[in-house]
Amino acid sequence: MAVVVAMTACSGGQAPSGQEQAAVPQGSERTLDDALERADTDELRVLAREAMQAQRLFAPARDNAIEYYLRLRSREANDASAQAALVDLQPQLVIAVEQAIANAGYPEARRLLQLLQQVDANAPALPRLQATIASAETAAREQAFAVDAEARAKAAQAESDLRRQAQESAAKLAVEGAVLRPAASTAAPIAPAGRPAPVTAAPISDPRPAAPPQPVAAAPTPAPPPAAVRS
Repeated sequence: MAVVVAMTACSGGQAPSGQEQAAVPQGSERTLDDALERADTDELRVLAREAMQAQRLFAPARDNAIEYYLRLRSREANDASAQAALVDLQPQLVIAVEQAIANAGYPEARRLLQLLQQVDANAPALPRLQATIASAETAAREQAFAVDAEARAKAAQAESDLRRQAQESAAKLAVEGAVLRPAASTAAPIAPAGRPAPVTAAPISDPRPAAPPQPVAAAPTPAPPPAAVRS
């Protein structure tokens, strides 16, 4: 599969695991984009599945599951598997944006926010996250360019408050997701597609009429003892 080989070459032979952010080497971005443009839908599905298994959900840029699914959806708007994967990844993407803000990674937060906007332009969290990132960036700039210590302290406190709120929001969303997952696992199991669900056979009744109950024979009465003979 040519595109998979190209992806491996661009990433230096091994992609980072988890959500670790790694920059694509300079000169490789165009090669990577060209390879993805040439990839067919089956190749994109393979890349997306491999990225999911490696926990490369949103990073590194261009080589992650959500971007592969977005490309797949752009090729086939009615692809149910791609749309379902994007819906499943959206809550985790919101948490990733919050965590990037909490770590003062504002460029990464904006990149993830753009992905969220591509997944769902009407996502309820979008306006709040956009405002939080803008406010945190403004506070960071004011802190950097502040002349006196008091102004720097106020800007630092404002940025710290925004980062703390983002971290608390990410933790809350993670807890809510953890609560929902066990609840879903307790649902009745669904039979695999193509295999009929087991059916418990009902007892088969005997078509013959039931025989009438037989009378129980009475126990024989013991004979009286012989009379004694008088001499």
